[in-house]
Amino acid sequence: MTRYRSPVRTPQEWQHIIQEFDSSGLSPSEFCQLHDINIKTFTNNRYKQRKTVEPSEPEPFIEVAKPEAEQRSEPKRHRHPVLSSLCLEAGDCQLHIPTSVTPAWIAELLRGVAK
Repeated sequence: MTRYRSPVRTPQEWQHIIQEFDSSGLSPSEFCQLHDINIKTFTNNRYKQRKTVEPSEPEPFIEVAKPEAEQRSEPKRHRHPVLSSLCLEAGDCQLHIPTSVTPAWIAELLRGVAK
């Protein structure tokens, strides 16, 4: 029984393949089937490329500021309010996060969104 061995590719070839994948709109498995690439080999090289490629532009930051007391639209209802969730807004998008989550969970979420 002969085992199929994929061709050895240079980092530049993998960079070209991954750029082609990024612009294809296909899922990784569809792309690999179409190009006869082992999915594990593709995933490993995609991970390596993402770690070595520097972003061309700095990541955008969203400025967060605490509103002044007179700028608040709603009056305080409680003397000592207890927050049930944290709301992050960016444009038209809102993300409500319960205050019960750990900072590590929020960090993992932000790492996932950054990918």
